[in-house]
Amino acid sequence: MPTAIRCHKSGTGARILRSKNVVSFTLGTLRSIVVALMAPRAFATDYTWNDGTIGFWNAAGNWTPSGVPNSSGDSAKIDGGNAQHTTVTLNITATVGTLMINSGDELDIGDAQTLFVSQAIVNSGTLAILSTANTTRLHLGGASVSLSGGGTVALAGTSTDLIRADSVNFRLVNVDNTIEGHGQIGNGVINVDNQGSAPAVAAA
Repeated sequence: MPTAIRCHKSGTGARILRSKNVVSFTLGTLRSIVVALMAPRAFATDYTWNDGTIGFWNAAGNWTPSGVPNSSGDSAKIDGGNAQHTTVTLNITATVGTLMINSGDELDIGDAQTLFVSQAIVNSGTLAILSTANTTRLHLGGASVSLSGGGTVALAGTSTDLIRADSVNFRLVNVDNTIEGHGQIGNGVINVDNQGSAPAVAAA
């Protein structure tokens, strides 16, 4: 049987009435419920790169739907299987849940920027960390992140190219990517399940 909600007001304020299948609230409580229901909420969005062969991450018009991927629930797809070869430069610090890079496409993490990924990376192209003078990071969140797609993760800048994580005993599952270049994986908390290849990367 549906539950009824009743609110009664007396001379001294609102009072709660209880009876079978009836739940009553004070006016203050009811107002709080209404405010909570009306409050704006953040929704996860699937973004696909729609621009030409080169562009910057923070250009909202380069993504469909229009906007900038920057939430732990968002996914970012470069470039959704389009025929052109695309290179996107991350020129802000951003957060996504899932990152997907198609074959022939590239995401460059620019100097001094950080890309936070909390769920998975499906990389069939190139994910490059490109520091020039400042610490530049691929930062992995949660308990584990999988790296699949058969692509390349290139630590292509300086020794300040970093792959980092927050949690103790974090697990990076490299299914089939090649991790190469000059930089550091880990800060004492990353366990690498390396089913792919990491031929020339220093571990910290």
